[in-house]
Amino acid sequence: MRPVRPSDPQAFARFERDNRDAHEHFNEPYPDAYYSDDGLRDAFAELLALNQRGLMLTTVLTEDAGTCPGHWLGKGALFLWEDRAAGPAMLAYQTDHRHQGQGVATALMAELITAAQALQLPSLDAVVTDDHHVSKHLLARSGFRCVAAVEPAVLRRGTVSCLRFRLTLGSTLAARHACAHVLFTP
Repeated sequence: MRPVRPSDPQAFARFERDNRDAHEHFNEPYPDAYYSDDGLRDAFAELLALNQRGLMLTTVLTEDAGTCPGHWLGKGALFLWEDRAAGPAMLAYQTDHRHQGQGVATALMAELITAAQALQLPSLDAVVTDDHHVSKHLLARSGFRCVAAVEPAVLRRGTVSCLRFRLTLGSTLAARHACAHVLFTP
């Protein structure tokens, strides 16, 4: 587990392309141009710029051994406000489709909750489609509570209802989950 690095554009592009279908099943699709070489180069440059400006904190879990060292198994991010008191940070995470169900999202969630606590953020929000049962379960297990229905998402498969989950940081449950040891074996 580590922060995204300036040396990661190829790993980023591979992750985005390899996981397009899985991402777009539960998220609004990016335009086709996003997945071009230029589009992914620009997207990675923007991701780095947001991280350098302190408006985003991106973490990746990589394969350190095996057949593809450096391959991203998952990525997660906190989207931050310049004024930390302006509202909850937004949490996003995605697991490589070949590594789902192996603890990647759980590890990313724990790392991002710990990072949010270190930044002394009051709360985290995540928005998920109502039919994304795995993500809703992970959020609930991590101490998030459903707080509202939000604007539906227009996905390739149609319009889908969405829910906002919130984790109030500083709570005993958040601390317990953020500090829990997560065993991950690729």
